[in-house]
Amino acid sequence: MTRLHGDESPSRWLASRIADQPDGIQAIDLACGAGRHTRLMAPRLHVLAIDRDTSAVTSLSGLANVRVLCADLETSIWPLNDHKVDLVVVSNYFWRPSLSRVFDLVRPGGWLLYETFSEGNGQYGKPSNPDFLVRKGELLAAIPPGWIIHEHWQGLIEDPKPAMRVRLAAECR
Repeated sequence: MTRLHGDESPSRWLASRIADQPDGIQAIDLACGAGRHTRLMAPRLHVLAIDRDTSAVTSLSGLANVRVLCADLETSIWPLNDHKVDLVVVSNYFWRPSLSRVFDLVRPGGWLLYETFSEGNGQYGKPSNPDFLVRKGELLAAIPPGWIIHEHWQGLIEDPKPAMRVRLAAECR
């Protein structure tokens, strides 16, 4: 059986921050894969789940409070130009050319929760291509003026398996 990106358990770090969000808000699960975080948010939030893999987003279409969008986020045509939401969740995905667009999805008072792989991860496995790894301090440098950084961390995690990771919880003002 082929595993889809994101078919493992939800990230504990993301789950704890999602739990802090108020019920009923609008959220985007960007590059949602098999939808582990979409499924976590769906009982409480209104979620737009986005991925380019049609089999991934189709499996989410029956969930209450979930809309799905099959879109390639790595093309020059950004599919979310008019979207503004209260919460954007990004897990295990990084596409440098669209990074500023990810911040633009968050309306004032909303949050961006970002957790992905960072430079040096190649020594622990995939991804190893530097194009898909966040450089040291890169997410911090990309934050637009006026945002509040509630949490930022970058380094080695051991659980569930060793990997170089970066985590950002930031609020748009």
